[in-house]
Amino acid sequence: MHYRWKTGMLAWVLFRITGLALVAYIAMHIIVISNLHDPAKFDKTMAFLGSWKFRMLEIGLFGVVLYHSLNGVRILIVDFFNGSQHQAKLFWGLGVAGYILFAAGTYPMLSHALYWKGVQEGKTPHATVIENRPDACTAADVRDKGMTCPGMKAAGCDEHKTAQAGSDCCAKETK
Repeated sequence: MHYRWKTGMLAWVLFRITGLALVAYIAMHIIVISNLHDPAKFDKTMAFLGSWKFRMLEIGLFGVVLYHSLNGVRILIVDFFNGSQHQAKLFWGLGVAGYILFAAGTYPMLSHALYWKGVQEGKTPHATVIENRPDACTAADVRDKGMTCPGMKAAGCDEHKTAQAGSDCCAKETK
């Protein structure tokens, strides 16, 4: 007997695979959380979580979550709103919507991952990161390099974002 792969079976198999992937993600998440008590493991884990390789895994996780949730919506419509006659159309329609959402959500994640890959490989100067990405500016960067971080506001700074005596959270105003 030869079983034909139709839309419903494809949706069922992918739903199970993405469900198992989410269970694996939750297990990995618990392992990461358990590393919080050991400083050496924590630093190693945080270094990996900040790498561009992990950013690529986040993109995969986004795709898994997106498919699993949209297929869940399809199953809800089929089961509770008599959509069984239109389940294939729902699958492909939500697939197109999912692809659009994936492309829209992946672009900023991918550009951020590739940007940090350049920083880690020394191809993108870190000063560029500080000047153009306020979220990448740290107190140590400001203190050690004397740079202004746009949008950075913390204790010890006046309204002009200039460092006060003893403050390591703001840079001197540069013009």
